[in-house]
Amino acid sequence: MIDWYLVLTSALWILGLAIVLAAFSYHDWLARETGRRRRELFRERSWVIPFSAGMLLTCLGFGLSEGMRWWERVLWLALAASFAWHGIVDGWLKWGSRPRSQAAAEDGREGVVPP
Repeated sequence: MIDWYLVLTSALWILGLAIVLAAFSYHDWLARETGRRRRELFRERSWVIPFSAGMLLTCLGFGLSEGMRWWERVLWLALAASFAWHGIVDGWLKWGSRPRSQAAAEDGREGVVPP
């Protein structure tokens, strides 16, 4: 008989790592195309949110499927909550609170008219 709970929880961490790999691959390509350093790109919202979402899913998957003892599950779920707060909540608050002109100046798009 198929253990559907294990299938679903394993799919969570596999999906999470796929998101992290996709985000890294995109930003690695973007760094080569634009001549910017990866370190710069890893501070941007386009990296922080997908990376944190992917790690959130990975930690949830490990915590729900691989954690055998109660304290292992608590640690995985606490790490998942940390990624949720840092990347998703803090990411949206950090970038959502700056004025549009300041955001454009920091991103190097000052004077660029959006389409």
